[in-house]
Amino acid sequence: MRLINPYSKQGSWMRGSLHIHSKFSECGWHSLPEIALAYRDYDFLAVTDHDRLTDARSALPDKILFRGCEVSGARHMLLIEPPFQDGPPDHTFSCKHYDALAEKTAACGGFSVVNHPTRISGQAWSFDEI
Repeated sequence: MRLINPYSKQGSWMRGSLHIHSKFSECGWHSLPEIALAYRDYDFLAVTDHDRLTDARSALPDKILFRGCEVSGARHMLLIEPPFQDGPPDHTFSCKHYDALAEKTAACGGFSVVNHPTRISGQAWSFDEI
């Protein structure tokens, strides 16, 4: 296997995070203004609360923002620019259902990420599920 360092190439690099929870998630502690302060040096963000779309535009007006959520059934999956507007879909886990969510998101120009694939405290994905 050959490893290539993408940062060795010339370009305009941006700093960002696509997996941030606010106080609207059970595991999030911070308000949107606190998140704005903590990520003040970042160029792009996605507030990806569990099973909901959080509108962070008013708290983060100077950032490139992506809409996203963490679908949190028995396994967790991040959806960036999902196809729904009012709220996330059913988060009941099955590989078929999560695959359909990922495909719908990709069809709308977004993408999905398997979250916590090897988490020790639960919600780990099996090799076959991935």
